[in-house]
Amino acid sequence: MKLFDQISINEFLNEYWEKKPYIFRNISFSKENSIKVEDLLMMAEDEYYETRAIFQNLKGDWDVQDGPFASKIFKEQKNKWTFIAHNTEHYFLDIKNIKKQLEVLPTWLFDDVMATYSSTGSSVGAHIDNYNVFIMQTLGTRKWLLQQNPIHDYQEKLPVRILKEFIPDTEIMLEEGDMIYIPPHFAHHGISQSESISLSFGYKSLENKTIIDHLCVNLLDKYKSDSFFKTKLQKTNDPGTIDKETLSKLKEHIQHDLSDDVFFAKSMGALNSESKRPTEILEINHDEFQEHAKENPLFKDEFVRHCFIEIDSKIHLFVNKNEFIITNTQKETLNHILNFDHHTEIVLKDLPEIHNELYELTKLGILFFDGE
Repeated sequence: MKLFDQISINEFLNEYWEKKPYIFRNISFSKENSIKVEDLLMMAEDEYYETRAIFQNLKGDWDVQDGPFASKIFKEQKNKWTFIAHNTEHYFLDIKNIKKQLEVLPTWLFDDVMATYSSTGSSVGAHIDNYNVFIMQTLGTRKWLLQQNPIHDYQEKLPVRILKEFIPDTEIMLEEGDMIYIPPHFAHHGISQSESISLSFGYKSLENKTIIDHLCVNLLDKYKSDSFFKTKLQKTNDPGTIDKETLSKLKEHIQHDLSDDVFFAKSMGALNSESKRPTEILEINHDEFQEHAKENPLFKDEFVRHCFIEIDSKIHLFVNKNEFIITNTQKETLNHILNFDHHTEIVLKDLPEIHNELYELTKLGILFFDGE
């Protein structure tokens, strides 16, 4: 199997993933069904969607604004501008179809598909992302300038993160249907050569800072009492110095909790199943749930995130940071359902083996009955 029919999965993962860029040329996609300017302008005007715009005036000054916007602002704008819409994979079939070709990659690393609509000559400046990103051109042309091993130093007092120094070593032109993979920490600068739309398929990198931050928060939650490290004091002639033995024992005390495999696995399950938007808890008892489900299908919240981890020979499902212990059979069914499009009906009577799990997910607002 080849990624977009151009490079084997193994070669891509071994030679390019998180190492160096790769160019895909002339990927097959339906331009007729692809996201269009009018679709993005509709999203710009609706506060439901997560959108923002970046403007650069003739003096070179930058401005960032969050949506919604009056769509005419872009048509009447004299300055350079870039409009950005997030989570577009939920709303456009062709984007979903392109994303399916990337599902050889871990789904738990996937973040979203960001659509970028830009005027001629516009950009968001030279910058670095902590993401793996596949950027596909679906309208117009965009020039990409890349730099390996840039200095991570940004210009001050700007509303956007733009590198202070950018010395590109590669130049690539993307036409409609072309895609570039850019690994984390590769500096890049995309400049629209015409009115253009590009799609950015983002996959998280496992940043040390994020992992450590999450572990420390979970470790604090784990300590429910005011427990403390018990020092074994000895008479000393130097009371202002922390001795090596105390430091060693204190380090061992903390490392013991951090080295707990179950704690670490559950922390990673919660971290990698965190939803972008919180759901609302539903007060419903089991009988009410059953009665409602007789006449009404369930639907999935569009921002649900989930992953599975095997812990002590048991399968743990993490959904929006909530944990469930399930069987192999339930894993297959739940994975299928949690990957549903958010418009797809979930009929309870067809799924007796996960009845209780569906009830718990409904109470958490992860699943819901239409109209609630």
